[in-house]
Amino acid sequence: MVLTAFETESIEKLITILKLFKMKNFLYVLLIALSACSPEDDYALLENESSSPAPPESLNLESAPPLNRNSANVFYTETFENPNLDKNPGLSDFYPEFAVDHSFSLDENIKRAENAAGRFEINNDDPKIWSATRSELSQAQSTAKAEGWYGFSQYFPDSYISDSSGEVITQWHDQSDQGETVDRSPSNAIITSDDKFKWMIRWDADAIMNSGTSDGLIYIDLGKIPKNKWVDWVVHIKYSHTNSGILEVWMDGEKVIDRQNMPNAYNDNAYPYLKFGLYKWNWGAATSKRVMYFDEVRIGNSNSSYDEVMPGDSQESVTSEPVTAEPVPSEPVTAEPVPSEPVTSEPVPSEPVPSEPVTAEPVPSEVVPSEVVPSEAVTPVNRYRHNRHRQNRYRHNWNRH
Repeated sequence: MVLTAFETESIEKLITILKLFKMKNFLYVLLIALSACSPEDDYALLENESSSPAPPESLNLESAPPLNRNSANVFYTETFENPNLDKNPGLSDFYPEFAVDHSFSLDENIKRAENAAGRFEINNDDPKIWSATRSELSQAQSTAKAEGWYGFSQYFPDSYISDSSGEVITQWHDQSDQGETVDRSPSNAIITSDDKFKWMIRWDADAIMNSGTSDGLIYIDLGKIPKNKWVDWVVHIKYSHTNSGILEVWMDGEKVIDRQNMPNAYNDNAYPYLKFGLYKWNWGAATSKRVMYFDEVRIGNSNSSYDEVMPGDSQESVTSEPVTAEPVPSEPVTAEPVPSEPVTSEPVPSEPVPSEPVTAEPVPSEVVPSEVVPSEAVTPVNRYRHNRHRQNRYRHNWNRH
């Protein structure tokens, strides 16, 4: 506050008076004198306040740094940092389903974070595992939960040619109930075909399914496959065959699927488990080889979050709204088109059951782990095949966190 000459003179006179009368309450009298300041100074104060920067209207909380990962919530992690995985994939928390030595290796040149990533390869002349060509890592079936968060990164080199025959690159494999013998496609899967990502969702309310045709089937086009760059995925699923299911999917930080209170699974006692890698049931003429990479794989429970499973340490903001072009139906499930016959427009044929001819079902029926393995010669390269009766050998310790 700047005092005028008049005010300064007045204060000096007051001080002189106080000295004469020896008043003790000097401060009180001085404050009274200051209160006589002209209103022009009050205006100056308000003017100075208004010239200061205005506070932001809102804060984007989603752009904040990711939270620390809680090991009590994130119970499965594979970042491919163990150098011994190259020779012994069975050391992973995930169970290997590899037919030959080139099915899996570590790569230190192409990686999402830290020192290495997992390289997955299949060729059309590889020995088949459960009637298909595959190179996958699988979550222990006993650890599957009713709700979970999943994070992982995928990388596709220029050589990755996806034709119309398609392949599954990530799937949430169902667990059939006892007495259920039909082959079923996974309830949720990421499929690549015609150089595009497609998300497949299936559900069925029958406790025991008598055919591979489900009550509901949806394919969501997620666009062209980017080459020579990492694609980060975060997936949140609450499994349900009723209208209580939740499916949220983010791709590179953008929410591309948002299905709330809709079915997304089969009516099974046990819940789906994650499998990632390459699974191809039929080969076209475009190529005889597939190679892709995975890194930063995490599975969290229902208490986990986007931040805890997101790949790497990226602090980029996350969009919470789905893209406008998202073809997710907003109607209740009763309005969903339920195919009573095989979907003829989908170019993906079903995986044949070894003893039966190929059916007209257009989606690959993923053979469950209890299916008899084809009788091909057992060689040392097949030693990493997934066998549910040997899972205790490498079983993930659920209680270690």
